[in-house]
Amino acid sequence: MLKAQNISLSLQGRLLLDDISANFVAGKVNVILGPNGAGKSTLLACLSGLRPPDSGSAILSGRDIAILDARERARHIGFLPQSAEVHWDILAHDLIALGRYPHHGRAGKAEDEAAIKAAMERADVMQFAWRNVLKLSGGERARVLLARVLATQTGWLLADEPLANLDPRHQLQLLRQLRDLADEGTGVIAVLHDLTHAARFADHILLLNEGRLFAQGAPEEVMTKENLRAVYGIEAEILRDTAGQLAIIANA
Repeated sequence: MLKAQNISLSLQGRLLLDDISANFVAGKVNVILGPNGAGKSTLLACLSGLRPPDSGSAILSGRDIAILDARERARHIGFLPQSAEVHWDILAHDLIALGRYPHHGRAGKAEDEAAIKAAMERADVMQFAWRNVLKLSGGERARVLLARVLATQTGWLLADEPLANLDPRHQLQLLRQLRDLADEGTGVIAVLHDLTHAARFADHILLLNEGRLFAQGAPEEVMTKENLRAVYGIEAEILRDTAGQLAIIANA
């Protein structure tokens, strides 16, 4: 289990997170929702250990992640950042191989290459393996960066707006990959903006507003007309398609 325990964080006098507590269970797709400035990315950074909170802690399997060194933390938690930018000349294969760095000295070359190949296949980037990442489109780079995280083979994958820069087909493909990872036992926590994607793929949703936890639970419990009105200021129609999946239509 990965747990947020009374996490609070301020920056330049502004309260970004206010006493956030939540439990995230491995084998589930957990989605963090909220309007711009709600604290979604900040909470994800605290959970990954990239940003220490002012108070409270992120607890991984009973241990405060603040006590873990960077390499050990990286073996347990993979982090996919919001930006798909890469600032140096490197082949896609070699960038993905950086995901194996936390296992340096613990895994052999054959094991590393097998993990890299599996990650490339899963992220659908085998065709880019020997291309310079600077010559790829933003969406293609985003998939390569996903493969780098997958190559680490962590128990947790935290993704900050992973659908940015992806076309609709690859958005759905990535969401299905996250679903498959969760079904295989990986804990997935993703920041999303699309309400329907969240409703369809999440097992558990955290809805943030102004740095506070407004609601959490199953999609049908959290994504009510009343909650969406209070947090987003929208009037929403909540529908189910022929397969019984939720769809959210937002009206100003």
